[in-house]
This record gives sequence, structure tokens and C-alpha cells, in this order.
Amino acid sequence: FCTLYRKTPYDLKRVNSSANGKQNSGCGNSSRAGRSVIRVGNFSYVNDDLRLGRLSGNRFDIVIRNVFVDDAVDAKDTETTSQAIRFANAKESLERIGSAFKEAGFINYYGMQRFGKFHDTHEVGLAVLKQNFEEAVNIIMREKPDEYEKVRDARKRWDNRFAGINLSDERSVREAEYKCAKCVVKDLGRFNNSEVALMQSLKVDPRDYKKAFSCITKNMKLMFLHAVQSLVWNRAASY
Repeated sequence: FCTLYRKTPYDLKRVNSSANGKQNSGCGNSSRAGRSVIRVGNFSYVNDDLRLGRLSGNRFDIVIRNVFVDDAVDAKDTETTSQAIRFANAKESLERIGSAFKEAGFINYYGMQRFGKFHDTHEVGLAVLKQNFEEAVNIIMREKPDEYEKVRDARKRWDNRFAGINLSDERSVREAEYKCAKCVVKDLGRFNNSEVALMQSLKVDPRDYKKAFSCITKNMKLMFLHAVQSLVWNRAASY
């Protein structure tokens, strides 16, 4: 469930309308290039909005990897007997592992979701802690795998924004960054919120990377720092 904040009945009606203009009661669909992005429905009015931390709980599936199961069987055994022996051995191993979990517990590492889709969120956080905001911006803006070609090209242009520029000439450097940010922001994707915030700021105040980073949403900025905390925990728990 989600809460619609400060939305008018007209907004709800527009969301409820399908792409071909027909009214679609109780649901809405957004798309990009003909592909569905998100579908929402079952709207209702409520008195209180949903806030962070109000989950009633989480459910996890624990995957046990690298389990050794002794599948040695006697050559005289039939296939059915061999399968039964393997099953019994596997059950014994899993019961032993389960008992160890119950009695001694296990190291609960932070998962990869803490480090972002491209596993570089902690790198941004480390750069921020070092007060190196230019490096933080460059990490966010560098090329990422499996993105639309238009977005990849935009990132490449940003990476090469100072090509052929005399870096000792601050006026030329600022002019080059202004022009690049103004161009790149038009080609970023709808989900590149942090990147768009950076470019919008840098096209107004080129080279002011600290200000640009401050324009990223508060929750996202916290995620960068939380990723560093998660990295420290994972490293400490590994020794």
C-alpha cells in the first residue's frame, strides 16, 4: 500500500486512465517506450499516511550454500535405495546445520541491496566522509552497466566534459561543465533522480560539487552513509 499526498481527485482520475484514454476503474498504469513501468490500484481514502518504519515485520528465506552431503552408496544398492540413502544423508546434514543455527546463531551480513543496484553506494559514502564531493559526484555519474544507450552516452559525455580544455583556466573549465550539465540532464532517465539533481545544480553553479550533492534527496544521501556503516559491519564480522 502507498499514500497519495496532496493529490486532487483530478490527479487520481488521470492515473486511473489507461494509455488509450479509456477509463480503467480502480487501477492505473504508467509506461515508457511501450513497456509497463508500474501498475497501481485499489485506491482508498485513509486518515493517516504510511511512514518509514511502520512495517509489521519482514519475512526472509535463508539459503544454505555449499552443503556437503555424503552420497556414497554401495554398488549393489538399487536406484531407489540409493536415492533413499542420499535423501537421508541430506536430511541429516540439514538438521545438523539447523541445530547449529538455533543454538549458536549465524553472522547476519548486510545484503547487496544495501550497496545499491551497481554496488557503488558505499563508495559515494566514503568520498563524502572524506569531504571529496567531486569524487562523490563522479562516482554517481560514471557509466553503469545495463542502462539505456541514451543514458550511457550522457554519462560518457559527462566523463569527458573537460576533454581538450586547459584545466588551469578556471573560466573555461566552468563553461565546459555548465554546457555539459545542461546537455546531459536532458538525456538522463526517469529514475536517475540523484543524477538529475546533480546536473540541475551544476548547470547553475558549475564546479560547486558540495552544493550539487546537497541537492540530492535526504533519504538518498542517508543511504550513501548507511552503506558505509553496512560495509564496516560486514568487514568487522568477517574477522
